[in-house]
Amino acid sequence: MPHAIQIRQTGGPEVLNWTPIEVGEPGSGQVRLRQAAVGLNYIDVYHRTGYYSQPLPFIPGLEGAGTVEAIGQDVRGLKVGDRVAYAGPAGGYSEMRLIEADRLVRLPDAISFDQAAAMMLQGMTAQVLIRQVYPVKAGDLILVHAAAGGTGLILCQWAATLGATVIGTVSTEAKAELAHAHGCKHTILYSKQDFVAEVSRISGGEKLPVVFDSVGKDTFLRSVDCLRSRGLMVTFGQASGPIDPIAPVLLSQKGSLFLTRPVLFHYIARREELEASANELFNVVAAPSRIRASLSKMIGAKPEEIALTTGASTGVAAVAHFLRWKPGDEVITAKGEFPLHYATWRPMEERQGVKFKIVAARDRFITADDLIHALTSRTRVVSVSHVRFDDGSLLNAARVAAACHAQGALFVLDVSQSCGAVPMDVNELGADFLVCAGYKWLLSPYGTGFFWAKSEHLDTVRPGPFYWTAQGVEDDFIKLNFVDPAPSRSAKRWDAAEAATYFNFNLTAMDASVDFVLRAGPELVLEHNRKLIDLLFQRLPKGCVPASPLNSEARGPYGCFTARTSEKTSELYQRLQKEHVVVAMRGGKIRVSPHLFNSERDIDRLINVVAA
Repeated sequence: MPHAIQIRQTGGPEVLNWTPIEVGEPGSGQVRLRQAAVGLNYIDVYHRTGYYSQPLPFIPGLEGAGTVEAIGQDVRGLKVGDRVAYAGPAGGYSEMRLIEADRLVRLPDAISFDQAAAMMLQGMTAQVLIRQVYPVKAGDLILVHAAAGGTGLILCQWAATLGATVIGTVSTEAKAELAHAHGCKHTILYSKQDFVAEVSRISGGEKLPVVFDSVGKDTFLRSVDCLRSRGLMVTFGQASGPIDPIAPVLLSQKGSLFLTRPVLFHYIARREELEASANELFNVVAAPSRIRASLSKMIGAKPEEIALTTGASTGVAAVAHFLRWKPGDEVITAKGEFPLHYATWRPMEERQGVKFKIVAARDRFITADDLIHALTSRTRVVSVSHVRFDDGSLLNAARVAAACHAQGALFVLDVSQSCGAVPMDVNELGADFLVCAGYKWLLSPYGTGFFWAKSEHLDTVRPGPFYWTAQGVEDDFIKLNFVDPAPSRSAKRWDAAEAATYFNFNLTAMDASVDFVLRAGPELVLEHNRKLIDLLFQRLPKGCVPASPLNSEARGPYGCFTARTSEKTSELYQRLQKEHVVVAMRGGKIRVSPHLFNSERDIDRLINVVAA
């Protein structure tokens, strides 16, 4: 017989009774749910004490997750075996329960039961507050009380991702650090500081459009003083006690303010409202798993071979640290390579006695032959770019990989300037490791990226530090080993600490951008860009010369050009900048990187500015 925690009379913790219950068969519109996890929330205390009344006896708990075990009549959209979650009604503290089917939402595969049970109330509350009650937008300066609390942390991260600057109040230095690490730009210790004065200082004397307050009595009136004319006071909790009654004229006196006391359940009462709120939350939380899946499709790999990082440097550094080195081992890169290769491998000379070998191009651009010619029996790693950042030349990676493997060397390929704009398959490239920055052709925020490691290397590398949540427990926080953690056997062990979790809302943007790139197709981007760069090279005025391969097959998704002298090149670059033609100066060359939104008109405009 299933058990539940039941309350027969209100009071302290002693009124919680673990007792067997009869669940029975689901009625019309109901399902029977076998619960895998339930969420604990402060509102449960209000129910237990009677502050928020419930009909006695009752089973507390407003959120949970589990598997549909039986279905009543007139239930649509659910079947036995479905993984689901809910936020209300009460009855969560039970192993099994009956619940109205229209209160359940199906869980994506990437969301565990523990995650779902822990986030439905707080997560959807945050979604309602900053997406519906006050739609936070880029440029907003907002105040969040209890910024290190459950809902507060989600609010701070989500609002920061939307482009807002978040001021958060907290009670301790430790909580200030936690809030700051989760999107709170400015923290105020309201136990020591006057938060009204601090808000004024931070804002330069300006008042705020909105305040989100879950503290209640201790902060309400002073929060009102932080609001600008017609600002919105959002009170959604009362951790310090209920707010004293106020006269409506106070809102007028303070600048015709608006006051709201939103309750989540009023915003998810209709089925479509519940689904919209939950799905937006799920999309944010499931982002890491979806990104791995999308990237694996883009490069022909397996999701478990991909680590989410803060950029290309993270992956190269991982390779440098997990290989077993011998004094005299060689690492080869090319002259003029992107600085991350020098910054990673040069220190290894002193650290491990490695010889760092820099290969110069025998012709105008570095080629596979140049790198192959430099290989020796001591070569351990070749670390270069697929597409050069300074001239756009495309390396024949497959030839380099084959030569490396024939010598017993490993091949690290930086695809930052190609992934998303050049079709690729890791099996055809032949590299052992790929590293990539997300902010290039993956169109993702700065501070995102990925590291791919060939499966055969995952179990052969030297043990090393790893992010403490990167254990092989399927993103299940409850099962993490805090005493003797072991790293995941997948590439997840090299996930960037904190940055590779769903708490980093940059991954929400990366999720959307990588999905777009995958749907648009790198093939389309490459074909489109090569045509535009061919046009650019054909129309360059006298005095300018291409600085990338003229043969488009030997070129990546962009092209470079120069004037006859470095001084003239710099002058051209400044002229283009002044006319708001977006180009980059790299290695003394002007780099032109179009995308699908560019057309021949943009190339013509660039040419006109250069020729003026």
